[in-house]
Amino acid sequence: VEAYRPNDSACHGRFGVTARTAPVFGPGGHAYVYLCYGLHTMLNVVADKEGAGAAVLIRACAPVCGLETIQERRGQQTEKPILLTGPGKVGQALGITTEWSNHPLYTPGN
Repeated sequence: VEAYRPNDSACHGRFGVTARTAPVFGPGGHAYVYLCYGLHTMLNVVADKEGAGAAVLIRACAPVCGLETIQERRGQQTEKPILLTGPGKVGQALGITTEWSNHPLYTPGN
């Protein structure tokens, strides 16, 4: 993962709220998804209180289920760890779209 605080020059929230960056300023635990180079969906988790503008980019993860779907989306029959190494691969493998932005990534009470 990579963490981005509001005062970080690489943080999308550094210049304040815009239509594109509004989800970064939402409640913690919600998704902020953006397109990189107009191609790769990048999944971030809002990581501070509402209004702060901080997020954590998910750079890699390990699948625990749905391997066949992940392999199909990635167009590869490789081993599990290789499928999700890189933030663009994570977005592709999990079928993430920008419509995920603002949605909670948890179930309240669990």
